[in-house]
Amino acid sequence: MVASLPALLAVSSTKLGLQFADEAFIDSRLPTISGCFGRDENGRDNPWSQDLCTFGPRMANRRLLIVGDSTVASMTDGVVSAATSAGVNVVSFPSRGCTFTSRFPHSYSWCEEYFKNAIGLIASVQPDGLIVSNYLSRMDLSDRRIPFSNGRLPQSRWSRLESTILALNEALKSARNVLPEMPILIVQEVPTVPFRRPSLLFNKVNSPQVSKYSRGFMRQREYISAVEGVASAFKNVSTIDPEKVFCGNSYCSAKNADGEWLYMDSYHLNPRGSNLLTSEFKSWITKHVLAS
Repeated sequence: MVASLPALLAVSSTKLGLQFADEAFIDSRLPTISGCFGRDENGRDNPWSQDLCTFGPRMANRRLLIVGDSTVASMTDGVVSAATSAGVNVVSFPSRGCTFTSRFPHSYSWCEEYFKNAIGLIASVQPDGLIVSNYLSRMDLSDRRIPFSNGRLPQSRWSRLESTILALNEALKSARNVLPEMPILIVQEVPTVPFRRPSLLFNKVNSPQVSKYSRGFMRQREYISAVEGVASAFKNVSTIDPEKVFCGNSYCSAKNADGEWLYMDSYHLNPRGSNLLTSEFKSWITKHVLAS
């Protein structure tokens, strides 16, 4: 059993959903799947509990483990929906800001413990499949650079990408060292959609979308392409890319055609958005977990 980890997500006191520094001004955000991700009434992190954070049929013969940063919470709804229909249960182990990588920004002191606990969970849970959800392109920011194995901080945009991808590669190797045949699914990050504060005159959120030709979107795609390259080097490591769900020919949107919100903020899905990926998760579960 993994020790309590004070590295979970913040939930608003009104139970409306997750709160982050760049939270969107959305009138009708949906809650996440449970109080598994959150803080108590005094603002303290809830200790992580495997029992509280296990979802789906309790007597299932097969189990999934989902690890990674805060995007884990916003992916869990879709994973649980797919797993439950397949008779599989899910252990969700999110962190605040810690990607599932072997190295982390020096300012994120809690991430070393998170990674050790994640590897420990793989050993104790013995999952039939591992799902990794990371928002790696955020490591492009100056204060979030991941050092190389020699401790050197990357400087150029390409070295920042390289150090992040190397750390992901090492993390996958660590997971495979525990369970060599375990199928792994990497959920690529959702398109980052910029939100603007509502107008004081109209109290309205501007159209939440991003052009696929914008610099930020193309930089994000560089990280996603690099992750695809890492995955292809491993046996039985798959990826799913949310771009095809949230993007058209030219734009990606945080709303669906009916104007309903799919995101909680710039890069976290709400349950409605997460459930749009259910069929992708179920396809992977059927092919790689149930068939193994």
